[in-house]
Amino acid sequence: MIYSSTLKKHYQDWLSLEKAIEALPTAKARGNVFEEFTFAYFTIKAQMYQVAEIYTSADIPDKYRKSLKLGNKQHQDSGVDGLIITKEGKSIAYQCKFRSGRVKPTYEELTKFWSDGRYCDFCCTVVNSYSVSNLSDKHKENLQVLAKDFDTLDKTFFDLLFDLVNNENIKKNKVFHTPILIRNASLMRLLKVFQ
Repeated sequence: MIYSSTLKKHYQDWLSLEKAIEALPTAKARGNVFEEFTFAYFTIKAQMYQVAEIYTSADIPDKYRKSLKLGNKQHQDSGVDGLIITKEGKSIAYQCKFRSGRVKPTYEELTKFWSDGRYCDFCCTVVNSYSVSNLSDKHKENLQVLAKDFDTLDKTFFDLLFDLVNNENIKKNKVFHTPILIRNASLMRLLKVFQ
């Protein structure tokens, strides 16, 4: 992945990066940088999200395009901005929506994505708003990554982001974050040892 100059700066928190993205001159430029950020986010958080493979829309292998009916490489505006294959072999189509002022995307903006990703196990909407359409909650296959998830990203995450986007030779899955449930279970076992 080749990252934009906006993403290559060293940010300390999500708010700083969000403001830099908002300052870009066009909605297309803002969307492109947010898509790059989303790819990096899932790469850095690979263990937490159980990512085995991740692809941008342009890089989705033909075997997945065919089996998940995601269209061909020339049909890149399919509503699906990327694809994750989990360690369990589940497919997650994702779409990124960046909105200035954290305005939530409308149901109409998401229907093409949900339609195009319907053969995947899950569809994940990644937005910098606090919610998406209430209708998305009606389907258990619809996942969301929201502003609240980005707001909690710490300096360590942004140090890792800086390293990732500025070093194309970095191992894709170098960074692992332990899922919260596993961390809590490990902590409970450790506490029992000291009791």
